[in-house]
Amino acid sequence: MVEINPDFGKFTPRVIWPGGSSEIGLIPPPHGFDSWAAYYATYKGEGDVTIFASPGTIPKGRKVTMVWTRTGEDVATCGLHILRADGASVADMTDDDCSATEGRLLALWASIKDLYDPSIALDRFNWHEYGVGVRKPNPMIRDVSAGVVVGTAADDQDLPPQVAVSVTLKTSRRRNWGRVFLPAIAKENCEAGRIITATVNAIRTAFGTFLDAQAGASLPLVIWSPRHAGDALTYGPAAHADNLDNPDTSSFAMTVDQVQVDDLFDVIESRRFDKALVRATHTLGG
Repeated sequence: MVEINPDFGKFTPRVIWPGGSSEIGLIPPPHGFDSWAAYYATYKGEGDVTIFASPGTIPKGRKVTMVWTRTGEDVATCGLHILRADGASVADMTDDDCSATEGRLLALWASIKDLYDPSIALDRFNWHEYGVGVRKPNPMIRDVSAGVVVGTAADDQDLPPQVAVSVTLKTSRRRNWGRVFLPAIAKENCEAGRIITATVNAIRTAFGTFLDAQAGASLPLVIWSPRHAGDALTYGPAAHADNLDNPDTSSFAMTVDQVQVDDLFDVIESRRFDKALVRATHTLGG
């Protein structure tokens, strides 16, 4: 609500925010927040994980990209952010941590590869660092073969390659959820345009097992929310007072506490076939 402020003339609005607080000449905070101070407090990462923060040493996490080859097409990928965290203690990830994670991802794929026909194979794992101060170009620091583990579905005709299965990665705060997209499954897993229940449950169980195993090894799956230098928080004195326009204090990661799979397909246009095998045209008047 906007009221006329008699102290500053009829053309100067006083913005009344939920909760009754107000500031002169400042747009209201996003829906659900009583003040900009409350809004910017979310960037401190309060809750289950506060990982990247100054002062002190800022550890680096690693992002693993699962790479699937697809016969006659380019690869399909999905990326997961991993962190070395044991309670309040956080450290840089090591190659041993990566190797252990790769083993669990191989187990994940082994449990769902029967949903995919042999044209799709898990080929390799690529790793990149992430964290405060990591900027482009960000070279790959690890590239490991997965052994080209092919799908084993009896049905050798999969869905169109741009059709994907989504896995939602939920944190304790809705605005910091994530999502990854698996390659197209064999059509036997589809009924009436939806993913069948048994397949939904199989993918849920595979990712849930991975989530639990990573947490048990102090290598939790996280959602990384970077605040890069130059991307200053724009509105409100609270941001500057709390030094939240410094990426070291406003970049954070949150642990994934739940994975969700539903029966709806998604579409990833970049995964569609590159070339048409058949083209039919009609010329005007022909």
